[in-house]
Amino acid sequence: MFAIVRTGGKQYRVAAGDKIAVEKLSGEAGDKVSLTDILLAGEGDKAQDVKGLAVSAEIIAQERGEKVIVFKKRRRHNYRRKQGHRQSLTLLRILAVGPEGKKSEGEKKAAGQAESEGTDETSTDPAGGSTPRGGMLGRWRAGVTAKGDPYGHEKPLWRVITVGFIKWTSIIVGSFLILSLLAVFTIGWTGPPPTFNMAGVAMKGVEVRQKWVDLKDISPHLVRAVIASEDQNFCSHQGFDIKEIQKAMQEAENGGDLRGEDGFLGYDGRPGWDGWDVVEASTAAEVAPALAAGAPDLILLDIRMPRLDGFEAAERIRAGRGPSAGAPIVALTADAGDEERAHAAKAGMDDFITKPIDANRLLQVAARFTERMDPQG
Repeated sequence: MFAIVRTGGKQYRVAAGDKIAVEKLSGEAGDKVSLTDILLAGEGDKAQDVKGLAVSAEIIAQERGEKVIVFKKRRRHNYRRKQGHRQSLTLLRILAVGPEGKKSEGEKKAAGQAESEGTDETSTDPAGGSTPRGGMLGRWRAGVTAKGDPYGHEKPLWRVITVGFIKWTSIIVGSFLILSLLAVFTIGWTGPPPTFNMAGVAMKGVEVRQKWVDLKDISPHLVRAVIASEDQNFCSHQGFDIKEIQKAMQEAENGGDLRGEDGFLGYDGRPGWDGWDVVEASTAAEVAPALAAGAPDLILLDIRMPRLDGFEAAERIRAGRGPSAGAPIVALTADAGDEERAHAAKAGMDDFITKPIDANRLLQVAARFTERMDPQG
């Protein structure tokens, strides 16, 4: 016969011989208690009248459940409280389900079984007293453990480690994905932040103006131009231009200048070579004052300048009436396409040098237009 009994605000399905853990009841181990709040009773699949029924039980032990951590926090109030709690529980062995005050055959049988299992139910505690074998609620035969395992099984170490690894890996990967998505949406809403290059230029006192555009509005030649600014032969080798590296090393051993912009400017940061007077203009707005100082022998004009590009600057120089109108102009750009060359010729430029700048090539062009074969001459 079974019954649904209510105690401590919870409901339990019990039958003679069952063991349950309920909210604390008064009494000591070995005391008998009677649970009279019966909600449902029956035998097999047939329900019976609960009037006059009671559940007789014996207290096995008074124990405390697993520790629960209670943490409270209030944002922006410096309020944090941490407290632990262990619920007091009573371990019961159900003796019988039947009329109140009557000891049935099931009760006698359950009592006899309890006497025969007495040595298995409890073990001596070194500190004194008796506790359920296996430790508190975790291993007693009622089937309730401190970890909430209804079968009384302990989790293997490998399972604990695996579950913990999967858990924390999921948390880390999920946090990274969430932060990445937030960054993408934030940049899409507010626009890309200033770059380190912009910050460096601004710290020098130069006004930085930039306008972000969509990727679809950027010319497809830009990718080629960016790659060509570093390596014009990028598409013809597997990542390292061995021939050019060997050639540059041979030139350096023979006392030649280093290739690239650093070889042209020098490591001290001062543009030009000995024997050449160089006037530098960082923007197109500085070109006019630089040209007013006198007619230059050669004008090196970068195509990609802020505010005013090299083509328009060349057109303005050619349209002027000063002594600089007839000076030779050499374009510097990373795009060596035919369209770019045609545009440079139309703007009045005399020659074309692609980036990265080769110092030997630049010296040859300068000597040709200034009729000087040696910069020292």
